[in-house]
Amino acid sequence: MRNHVHLLVETPNDPISRIMQRINFTYTQYFNRKYRKVGHLFQGRYTSYLCDKDTYLLNLVRYIHLNPVRADIVKDAAGYQWSSHDDYVHGTNGLVDTDKVLRLFSERIGVARQKYMEFMTRGDSNTNPWPYAAYEQQIIGDERFVEQIEKRIENIEKMAKKIKIKKNTKTKKKKKREKKKKQQKKTRKRQKKKQ
Repeated sequence: MRNHVHLLVETPNDPISRIMQRINFTYTQYFNRKYRKVGHLFQGRYTSYLCDKDTYLLNLVRYIHLNPVRADIVKDAAGYQWSSHDDYVHGTNGLVDTDKVLRLFSERIGVARQKYMEFMTRGDSNTNPWPYAAYEQQIIGDERFVEQIEKRIENIEKMAKKIKIKKNTKTKKKKKREKKKKQQKKTRKRQKKKQ
């Protein structure tokens, strides 16, 4: 795309914010060095969606790969040089891990690639769930998935409140100890001066 990119990223360990920070930072450095520029490269913050990979992953892949076609940049997905579509069809680049998506079609790689191609040519991705129809512009999934995520968030918030209380209590106790130590030092100094 001319003014934005689409990345489909699974984040089992690092938060997406850290991943995007690294990508933006390193690419901006590369670009600025190459073209002798300075300053920011990207206009705004990234947008991210939490996706139910069991239900919506394939439609999201199709949406991303057909985006240049819908934008009239190319006639078909294979014609867009910045797409990972060719990796799914031929396994050429090696930069993209296509294994998880292709295994949804078949365990046999040849069969999986053929079914992927059939999936890409079948139907219009505009009729399928895609990011801009997301729940509260954050979650792509059915009601069950959204409810699961909301419960997880509630549990995390409850845990965070408990942790904050404990941290605050520890901090207060620590401050009291530090204050007491300072008072003891002052007292010792005064006693030494008197002697």
